[in-house]
Amino acid sequence: MLLLVLTAISILITTTNSVVCPSYKYYDTGSSSCLSCSYSCLSCTSTSDCTACDSTNDHRVLINQKACLCSKGYYDDRVSTVCKTCTSRIANCADCFYNSTYLPADAASGALQQGCFECSSGYVLIGNACNQYATCSAGQGPNATTNVCEACSTGCLTCRPSNTCTACDTAHNYFLVSGQITCTLCTLFGCTSCTSLTQCQTCSAGLILQNGACNCPSGQYFDPTSNACKNCSIFCVTCSGPSSYECTSCNTSQNRIMVGQDCQCDHYNYVESTTGAQCQKVNTALCERGYILIQTTNTCKEICGDGWRI
Repeated sequence: MLLLVLTAISILITTTNSVVCPSYKYYDTGSSSCLSCSYSCLSCTSTSDCTACDSTNDHRVLINQKACLCSKGYYDDRVSTVCKTCTSRIANCADCFYNSTYLPADAASGALQQGCFECSSGYVLIGNACNQYATCSAGQGPNATTNVCEACSTGCLTCRPSNTCTACDTAHNYFLVSGQITCTLCTLFGCTSCTSLTQCQTCSAGLILQNGACNCPSGQYFDPTSNACKNCSIFCVTCSGPSSYECTSCNTSQNRIMVGQDCQCDHYNYVESTTGAQCQKVNTALCERGYILIQTTNTCKEICGDGWRI
């Protein structure tokens, strides 16, 4: 008899140190037995602390390492381990709630036993029911609250609901940006038609299409203040602004060279004209190297910065 008691105790101790409880139960050291978790937990450390949920069969997700809540599209009846589908109570409902403590008397205060937060695609929530969106004419869509047809937003060809565009009027340069629900007008400079909000297809007369952008022609620059092309200085072929110090290339037919961003006469052979942009050739033979002839005074003037004098 004593042998049997000792054997039983040995088995109990071994089992206690290595016990593995089945799903939905946890080991309680006080009672040395497996007790039930909260009805929603796949595994737990106590009746109030879940450690894992069954997302496949029970449709539950673990929140804050504590509770197993129903996934979107399901509700908890506070009894069953398995979450129930929203559509089992409200047709075409994508997300819902269920009040397990609801009593008929609660209806007087406006309380609901079950309700829908969000309907499936193509349905609008009116009251506590999901109604199929109304069929509207071209350029119209159903209002997201009333389901009454109304005009889509500017530049939108089709919408559902009316404040969410599904196709834009690209023929008139409206485009839908990812993540947005309204159409945006292409406003690229000089662009008469766009393929996107950043790419021009055709330009206004006089402008040049280059790499998807409309650029000003030679001899002009883009002025952002007036949103128009304006003339460069008469000394520039191309420029970034109106000043003669904002040239990006010079008119070589005027015998000019680029000095920084300024188009100047070639010092050694030409001087500025008093009558126009054309540099005038001088007789440098009359002056030593490092000097230029000032025709109006018939004197030689030192060229500063040419490296020949200090």
